[in-house]
Amino acid sequence: MARNRDISTQDITFQNFKGINNVADANSLEVDELVEAENMDIDNEGKVKRRNGYTKKFAPSDKMHSLWSNERMCFFVDGTTLKRLHTDYSSTTIRTNVGNQPMSFVDINEKVYYSNATVNGYVDSLGNDNQYATPSDDYKEATKTGQHIEYYNGRLFIAKNETIWYTDAYNYGVIDMRTNAMKMKDEITMMKAVDDGIYISIGDINDRSSIVFLSGSTPDEMRSKEIAHYGAIEGTAVKTKSAYVGDGNVGRKVIWTSRKGICLGENGGRFTNLTATKYEVTQNRYGSGQFKITDGVPQYVASLWT
Repeated sequence: MARNRDISTQDITFQNFKGINNVADANSLEVDELVEAENMDIDNEGKVKRRNGYTKKFAPSDKMHSLWSNERMCFFVDGTTLKRLHTDYSSTTIRTNVGNQPMSFVDINEKVYYSNATVNGYVDSLGNDNQYATPSDDYKEATKTGQHIEYYNGRLFIAKNETIWYTDAYNYGVIDMRTNAMKMKDEITMMKAVDDGIYISIGDINDRSSIVFLSGSTPDEMRSKEIAHYGAIEGTAVKTKSAYVGDGNVGRKVIWTSRKGICLGENGGRFTNLTATKYEVTQNRYGSGQFKITDGVPQYVASLWT
């Protein structure tokens, strides 16, 4: 006769975890998958530990947004004021009346260029704010404003609505109105460069959207190829050179959140949805992203809101 055993008192040891799976039915998950987790990290060996807490160092207003840093300078927008955050957590005003739209930043040769839909400029290595001078040449204009800016191969690229403007080579304050523009088929919601091209997200996240890769050394040579039929959630993209991510090299890479999961773009237009079979995101329209390495563990952290 078989003996009855009380399995409720048996210990079960898990050696590692693969993370959250919200795609499969909860009853069919593997023993090393989680239904949900809160404030937990999984290290490189698959071990789960509670995420470290935090200490408040700086208390801006509740209207703070667009925090950005290149590890040398840090900026944010507080209400309608662009400010710099210093290493002692004090802040100084860079520019007032910049509007309350999300601000985009890019670092070029120790200068930080910024833009949103209504204002633009750059902060030099001494921390001084500068605006672009009006060119005297015919058909030339000062660099336009845009929701997204990026540097690629000697030019500053500016995306506003469906149009990508780009500056003259190595002259980041001047655009030739006759030639320096590319038209996309829908609104641009992400623009991030790697070593040999630019990843562009096109279209509303809740409607038809896509990711295209623009490859080529110069704008005249650039060719567009669609690599995903779903776009990025605006604001979640970050760049890294970390060898921890992707194919193991240290070339530039872009990580972003889409409604289909966390995605990675590498050189050559190589695209990977890292969580396609494990994790799907709700239909959020905006968010923010951060890449960091904590105790040797690479982490991409995204915050999403409607």
